[in-house]
Amino acid sequence: MDCLLSSLLTEGANIEKIVSELNETLKMACNNTFPIHKASRNSKSHRSIPWWSADLTILRKRTNALRRLYQRTRNDDELREKRKTQYFESKATYAATIRREKIRSWKEYSDVSTASNTWGAIYKIAAGKRNTSSQITTLCKADGTLTSDTKETLSLMMETFAPRDNRGDDNEYHKQIRALSEQPANTAEDQEFTKSGT
Repeated sequence: MDCLLSSLLTEGANIEKIVSELNETLKMACNNTFPIHKASRNSKSHRSIPWWSADLTILRKRTNALRRLYQRTRNDDELREKRKTQYFESKATYAATIRREKIRSWKEYSDVSTASNTWGAIYKIAAGKRNTSSQITTLCKADGTLTSDTKETLSLMMETFAPRDNRGDDNEYHKQIRALSEQPANTAEDQEFTKSGT
């Protein structure tokens, strides 16, 4: 392939045509090699807002266009007032449509959820019972039995993670550390505390 291109270039062939053909060949090779995922902008799988619709997109674009038109009209007061009215009417329609779509989507979700499970998500939201935090109720004690309630579980946790300081449990190393900690630290760098701080 390289030799063929080289000979075509040296023979004075149309370079633009050769570059264009090479470009098309590369594009074709890429399209056949790499997977291409094309998703429609309006496809439901790619929308993060379940109640959004194509009508709302059109209304938003129209409202934004009317706002820009109104803001750019400066020299003609009568025309500016007319465009202001059009913009505010479109804005109100857009807001009302959003509100209506939200309510419709919620009702649709509620109906489906209630039909499939009466005591499901909708009931829990309405009753304020959506508690996702898990509560520790039992732990295994040293003797192999389980704690019976939250109070006993918390007591076991406190004893395990913050045990009482018992001198009888000290080994030799701990005894040495305890003895050193109880002695005053007198070094050459130590200075007496004074009221003046110097």
